Amino acid sequence: MTSAILWTPQARRQLDRLSPRDQDRIVAALDTYAATGHGDVKKLAAQEDPTWRLRVGDWLVFLTRAHADDRPALVVAAIANRRDAYRG
Repeated sequence: MTSAILWTPQARRQLDRLSPRDQDRIVAALDTYAATGHGDVKKLAAQEDPTWRLRVGDWLVFLTRAHADDRPALVVAAIANRRDAYRG
């Protein structure tokens, strides 16, 4: 079953700041992951809520899972460059 993709306002702003090429790559990777479950995804252990990260080139997309309208959903919480993603 295909998961819906929901965006937090913060994640939407972060996506809008990227180049059109990076935007397209991230959206395509999210669509593929939502439809097939395939992608460079890892669960993050140090997070309070279960959080996953999807790597798309130099970008990390942070996701949580939820349900929307009785179907699974991916909630895009944030997008960060790999070099900056884990800095405090």
